[in-house]
Formats: sequence, structure tokens, C-alpha cells
Amino acid sequence: MATVTPDIFEGDVGTHFVAEIQNLVNSEAAVPLDISSATEKKIIFKLPDETEKEFEGVFVTDGTDGALEYVTDDVTDLVKVTTDPVEQWEFYSYVVYPGGQRRTSTVKFKLYKGRLGA
Repeated sequence: MATVTPDIFEGDVGTHFVAEIQNLVNSEAAVPLDISSATEKKIIFKLPDETEKEFEGVFVTDGTDGALEYVTDDVTDLVKVTTDPVEQWEFYSYVVYPGGQRRTSTVKFKLYKGRLGA
């Protein structure tokens, strides 16, 4: 499972992209996977042109809850040069841990050019 603030604007600072790695217990129940021993933690953004940009993910707590996040310093780091006022983006997380590797499902979000109210 992954979450993101619904409206993301170019230049936003402090936007949290959070993803929870889950372990499927049965066909109806999933529980957080303990990723505290992960050796590789990534939040990966898929741009509108299908290229990907990777960032180091950090634990939201201590990793036992399966949660990783990436917090933007400035969303312009994610933006490609375009004249489109709104772009469809995606992100997911990927971890490597002693038991193997996992990734979350992909979450779609819209990135708006310019500041809200600008």
C-alpha cells in the first residue's frame, strides 16, 4: 500500500511519499513486512515519458512496520521539462532484505505545474 498527498505542485517542499511493504498472509489478509534489515531501500518515480527516477527511501519508524518514505526537498527535482500544466506520475517502493526482495504496487498521482494560487 502506498499513499501520497492528493495535490502535488511543482516546488512543493516536504511532500511525503509513503509506501508500506506488505506480506500476503492469505488471499484476504496482508500484514506489514518487517524490512528493518533491508540493505536496499528505494522509492521509484515513473515519469510521464516512462523513464524512472530513484531516490533512497528511509524508514518511517524502524522498518518493522514495513513503511518507507521519501520526503521532497523541492518537487522540482522530480519535474521534467514540459509545458503540460498537469502530468500523470507514478511511484512505488522496492526493498532488498535477507529474505529476498519486494516492491509495492504502483500509485498514480498528478503533478501540477506552478504553485497553488499562483
